Amino acid sequence: MPKICSFFINSFSELKLDYHPAIVQRHKEQLFNAIAKAIRSSLDYELMLQTIVENIGEHFACTAVMLVPVKENRLAKEYFSYGENRLFERQQELIARVAATGKTGWDDGDDWLQLAVPLICQQELLAVVK
Repeated sequence: MPKICSFFINSFSELKLDYHPAIVQRHKEQLFNAIAKAIRSSLDYELMLQTIVENIGEHFACTAVMLVPVKENRLAKEYFSYGENRLFERQQELIARVAATGKTGWDDGDDWLQLAVPLICQQELLAVVK
């Protein structure tokens, strides 16, 4: 599972934000540690995923985060969320596109940006985080 954390955190580096490298590294380490702690400390799968979503939302100061697990090669109907999840239909389109391609995707509007990242372990899609 830590490989997933690293992949997800490093995917956000693609955004090319203009922050000092030491700050970015500290942020990555804090998020990695928080997610790793959530994975190790919970035997309840759903609670673990909800904690991960909340950590991502707080660390990146997101308005909303959504994690949709993949079960039997299909996006699950249930999802885990943090904050306001507006524009649900557009989110579903983005999430489905990322699940189909296995590649990071984004969608933007006048006052918002949605980034979706596939969580892949050993070439298997486990979830999509938006």
